[in-house]
Amino acid sequence: MLSADFSAAASNAAEYAFRFAEIIGADLVVVNAVRLPLPSLTPAGIDYPIDNQQNLLEDALQRLNIIKNELNTEKDDL
Repeated sequence: MLSADFSAAASNAAEYAFRFAEIIGADLVVVNAVRLPLPSLTPAGIDYPIDNQQNLLEDALQRLNIIKNELNTEKDDL
């Protein structure tokens, strides 16, 4: 399992983890975790700031797919 924060260091770690998984015949699972804001208590009740959550999810999925495609391209080049 590889945690990805989409930094340059994470990209290097993904390449290393991918090659290592290939050598030992393992699957590689790449995950991304995002800290979401806590809900707030308002006079109307509990307010969940969900507007931005969908954007965060879509951005993370897009970036994870980029990593997947890059690793698959690298695999084809081996």
